[in-house]
Amino acid sequence: MEYYVYNDKNQKVYVSDEMLEAAYHRNGADYELKIINAMMESRNPKYINRLIEALMHEVPQNRINATFAILSLREQSAIPYLKNAISALDENDYKKSISIKAITETVIIMLEGGISEIRNSFFQDAKLMPLIKELFLSCYSCSHIEFTMEDIEFLADATSAYSLRTLDWIRKLKKSDYENDITCCFESFVRANEEDSFLYSLDDARSQSLASAISTVLSSNLGIYCKEEAIDAASGLRKQFALAALKGLSEKPFSKQLKKEYLKAMNIIDKRH
Repeated sequence: MEYYVYNDKNQKVYVSDEMLEAAYHRNGADYELKIINAMMESRNPKYINRLIEALMHEVPQNRINATFAILSLREQSAIPYLKNAISALDENDYKKSISIKAITETVIIMLEGGISEIRNSFFQDAKLMPLIKELFLSCYSCSHIEFTMEDIEFLADATSAYSLRTLDWIRKLKKSDYENDITCCFESFVRANEEDSFLYSLDDARSQSLASAISTVLSSNLGIYCKEEAIDAASGLRKQFALAALKGLSEKPFSKQLKKEYLKAMNIIDKRH
């Protein structure tokens, strides 16, 4: 296998299975970010012990991505190590722009409780801090977890909740956080489209709700990247819902950047049908 992943300079670089095999014989706490990211993408359970070691990496981003990699493997045996990795972090860590404690606690909930606990935590648990609720969406987007239909149904419901602002904690979010969260949903849908036909298999009610959410985003003042991801996500829906999601773009002028994504999406929709 070949992997094209981000390194510590945010550049896409090449990593091969041979490079991963060589890294396997070293301590994970010494890994470069690109090695951790390639192991995450591989979803190979062979690397779990090295990724557990990487939880103690001196570079925070490497620790975070090792956590995402463990989530990608859905490796419950790593839960005690995840808990230990954040045992020394106090409440002040939640206040950081990127909280290792909050990310790790979110991953622990996902691994321990599965989709039922994710749903309960996101939609029902009034005591859970909104940061954790938001991070469910980031964890799906930033990891390379293998999606199930239940994951996609949750993300579709979460996207609708954001679009309609049906939950009190969503209504209180800063615009930048709101945009980041809903973009994470669209990024997950785009990857799901690449891996399988999950969006195409959504029931009519969820397909309609997601199409409406995408349409709302495309007519909003959210950023170009968010809208590009929304358009790409729409291409995975069944034709009637995909066209409903993108209808607004066909009826009014829009930027060249969005037009390119729109035409690409329409080409995918036409070929599929």
